[in-house]
Amino acid sequence: MIRHSIDVYMRRDFKAAIDCLNRLPEDLRNPRLFAYRASVLLAVGRVDEARKDIDAALSIAPTSSDALALKSIIATVRNEKAEALSLAKKAVDADLKSASARVALSYAMQAEFNLEGALNTLKKAVQIDPENALAWARLSEMWLSSES
Repeated sequence: MIRHSIDVYMRRDFKAAIDCLNRLPEDLRNPRLFAYRASVLLAVGRVDEARKDIDAALSIAPTSSDALALKSIIATVRNEKAEALSLAKKAVDADLKSASARVALSYAMQAEFNLEGALNTLKKAVQIDPENALAWARLSEMWLSSES
């Protein structure tokens, strides 16, 4: 069920991905599952539902890097800069090998106008995970914006 959700998510069929996740047993208490579902919900703008899953993940695993990174992204979008930066740093500290946590940190740093820090954070992200398309896209975005 989870594998199928990921497959349809990768094809950008977000409704099918969410439907698969909603058919999972209610008693599953896996922070990675909650964080994944939150990321799918965020992709379609369902922030309130995503927050519930992020909170559920953090109630099980308070140092869940994925959940902290997602919470940081939400804070960045809400212009809660200090909170976003704090959460992103916690996400990186929780998993030093998480490119996703570093991407979240780059957004928080950019919101604080720390463009050099954001750029360096993204360089580290692609070093850690050279197959991470989002990290490469963010790094490219930062390079392009610094050239103008």
